Amino acid sequence: MDAERGPEGGSPEVEQRTKRAGVAQVAKTLVFGLFAIGMKGTWEREGVRVTPGQIVVGALVGGVLLIVALTVIVRVVLRLAIA
Repeated sequence: MDAERGPEGGSPEVEQRTKRAGVAQVAKTLVFGLFAIGMKGTWEREGVRVTPGQIVVGALVGGVLLIVALTVIVRVVLRLAIA
């Protein structure tokens, strides 16, 4: 591996520019993907990459949050209907 090149043979500037997306960026990507709104260009301009692992974990967390929210809504509605 040359000292001037990154670990994959690219230039060091490109390697430094691409970084992993943060939690908020992954959440945005998943929400916009859910509604079929493209966000690919935004992350390419910022030099951020969303890994498949981040998408899977984000989808699982989002699914759990959705189930919990729906359960809470149903319980509140049922309590109001019974009372």
